Amino acid sequence: MIQTEPGGLMSIRWEALATQALTFVLVVVLLRKFFWKKIQAVLAARRRSIESQLEEIEATKKSLEGLRQEYRQELELASEEVRAMLQMAASEGERISVELRESAKEEAARIRRNAHEHIEEESARAEAEMGGRLADLATRAAGLAIQDGLDLESHRKILDAVIREIASGREVAR
Repeated sequence: MIQTEPGGLMSIRWEALATQALTFVLVVVLLRKFFWKKIQAVLAARRRSIESQLEEIEATKKSLEGLRQEYRQELELASEEVRAMLQMAASEGERISVELRESAKEEAARIRRNAHEHIEEESARAEAEMGGRLADLATRAAGLAIQDGLDLESHRKILDAVIREIASGREVAR
């Protein structure tokens, strides 16, 4: 096609160029006549396949977004249920605490009442016992005073002994 001449100039070979151009046009015409429809069909099928895949991807995205929204709603609902359960548990705990305090107060009051009753019973029993002992001691003191005679000094000794006996809780020696 292009040829270099002896002076460094280039020249074009027109016959070779025409042959190559004619061959190119012939190849294009033959390809168009025999293979163009097949190539177009393959390209169209590939385009439809790609478009179908893109549509599937878009549908999957929408489906996933819907699932994500459902998940968020369910998660929010679960969170609300947990908050409600915690609130109920706290309320129940407070109610039980109040009941236990009231029960403890009632039990303490019952124990105090029982203790007061027991103290009163013991006091009454002690008073009765002391009254009986005092009567015995007074009777003995009177008996001793009569036995020993009624002089003032011996009567005073007997009363001092009885008072000491009452203070120490012992019986008077006869």
